[in-house]
Amino acid sequence: PPAPAADLAGAASDVAVFAKMELPIPAALPPLKPTFLIGTGYCREAGEEHDTFESWADCSAAYACVAECQESAACVAVAWAATPQTPHDGCKDAGKPRCVRYWTRSGQLASHSDRGAREYRCTSMYPPLPAPP
Repeated sequence: PPAPAADLAGAASDVAVFAKMELPIPAALPPLKPTFLIGTGYCREAGEEHDTFESWADCSAAYACVAECQESAACVAVAWAATPQTPHDGCKDAGKPRCVRYWTRSGQLASHSDRGAREYRCTSMYPPLPAPP
């Protein structure tokens, strides 16, 4: 995975991104590209094959989480939680949010969420595809 981007403090002028993710709206950072809310929980892929995503997580703020994903076309979605309930990556114990970025090598996109981790919001960098049957 790429090195973490500097954690950007402040706010973004792209109100729609943060409203869709149900996040506080920052002010004064460069606008982000549009994103698409998929649902509550960790992101899951569309298509016939499962578990094709590679993921990388850290304790990034919401803006940095999305901004870093948007730097690579292979990063197709993020799941972000303001208050993670599990101790993964030390974020909960540090009192920080948690960001999970999803990369694809197969070309699959996020189509739904697993709803298991209800504190996360899965947000796609691409328009959603229909969920598999």
